[in-house]
Amino acid sequence: MKKTTIKAVCAILVLLMVVPMLFACKDNGGDQGTTQNSQAESSGTETAEEKLEVPDNLKFDGEEFNILTAGNVAYDDFNYTSEDMTTLGAAQYKRKVSVESKFGITITAEKKANGSSYGNGPGYTSIKTGVDSNDVIYHLGIIGGYDVANLAMNSYLYDLNSVDYIDTSKSWWDQNANKDLSINGMLFFTNGNLTGAYSESTYVIYMNKTLAAQKSVGDVYQVVKDGKWTIDKLAECSKLVSEDLDGNDTMGPADRFGTYVWYDSILGMIAASGSKSVTVQSDGTMELTLNNDNTLNMFNKYLDMTSDQEYALIYQKYSGQMSVLTSWQNDQALFWVTSNINSPLIRDMESDFGILPYPKLSEDQTRYYSTIAPYNSQFICVPLITNKETIEYIGAVTETLAYEGQKTVWPALYEQTLKGAFARDEETYDMLDIIYSNYGYDVGYYYQIGEYGRQMMICLRDNNKNFNSMYETYRSSAEAKIDKINADFAQVLDWWDK
Repeated sequence: MKKTTIKAVCAILVLLMVVPMLFACKDNGGDQGTTQNSQAESSGTETAEEKLEVPDNLKFDGEEFNILTAGNVAYDDFNYTSEDMTTLGAAQYKRKVSVESKFGITITAEKKANGSSYGNGPGYTSIKTGVDSNDVIYHLGIIGGYDVANLAMNSYLYDLNSVDYIDTSKSWWDQNANKDLSINGMLFFTNGNLTGAYSESTYVIYMNKTLAAQKSVGDVYQVVKDGKWTIDKLAECSKLVSEDLDGNDTMGPADRFGTYVWYDSILGMIAASGSKSVTVQSDGTMELTLNNDNTLNMFNKYLDMTSDQEYALIYQKYSGQMSVLTSWQNDQALFWVTSNINSPLIRDMESDFGILPYPKLSEDQTRYYSTIAPYNSQFICVPLITNKETIEYIGAVTETLAYEGQKTVWPALYEQTLKGAFARDEETYDMLDIIYSNYGYDVGYYYQIGEYGRQMMICLRDNNKNFNSMYETYRSSAEAKIDKINADFAQVLDWWDK
């Protein structure tokens, strides 16, 4: 199964005028902009109207289907065996065997984790190498956000809306991702039930229920359900539990705090206000949108809270003096503003804990917004392959993996693992439903525009509340990078349009 690079294909388009037949786009159900619940509606139940549109008689006997999972962290969906007795492992293995049997294929997966994948990591270089060398090294990628964004901009990815058999309007694809990541109707990477990667990278707040009861914090779950879980409420509750445990009259890592603060959480807070650093416009171009009232208000409120050393501890400043995991399990904080990647690490703590969404900016906000940590993120993509039969093969297997993921993997991950093992009460189930049905995706962080993600974390670390100065310092470079990205995507879209 050979293919040419986009550069070679462009030449063939001009000389032979026959290659466009290889890229005939199918109708994937119209507008990708409709937002619907992504995981709450995709927890394993197939609706009566929604069926897998892959023919039952398709066979690819003897073929391998090669998947690359790569990023700063790499979630492993496809290397489980029949000996794995965990709920999730058994479900992943069952899905893999089912799809292999359906098509007569063998699914292989290569995992490449690298803590420095900022656009040119193993996800980027591995997919690029395959495309440039005209070899089908990988059929499918689950690639870190920085790398996958760079792949899309540099014409190394196939438009998912043009892949035969893939229907991104189906519920096993994340409609919020489709909306936020679509470029003029084209979708080069997205999320969905094919992988459990984004469950780990989702921003969440842990709450120590034992401390909440002891300090009469109140029913925070009901506050969330009533739409009143705001940044002000988080700060108010945080002030109820702080305590000088070591008796030295100075608050430090040995004491108890209202909130443990993670540097990256500032990005989750800005997203929780409904703001994006960069927004894809209706014409497919990206626009810098970080500097707005929601961003500024959330930025100021959160830094007011995190800079109050009587109630909040930015624990990364004390990495040599404390283990945040140990301190959390020792009941030294009411809240931990973090991501879900820590859930497996704290499941055995003695005190009861719950999981909450990041708060609204105000009660007037119509919904909660969840997001994923850019550094830990991974997205589903297909390398740019020009062989029509290969694309049909990729589409059939990928769509079936996503469909079976909704039926088999996500019930295990979402219902049995996240809810059954980590969460310890029915109320947390409701919180997870809210979190997983309200994703928002900010392309500005994946493309590292203006370094705003990093700079806002530095502001939090240094208690620098001068947002406007920081914003203006990097505005020119941000706008220049957006201009380049828009120009690059204009060429990509023009080529696909032809």
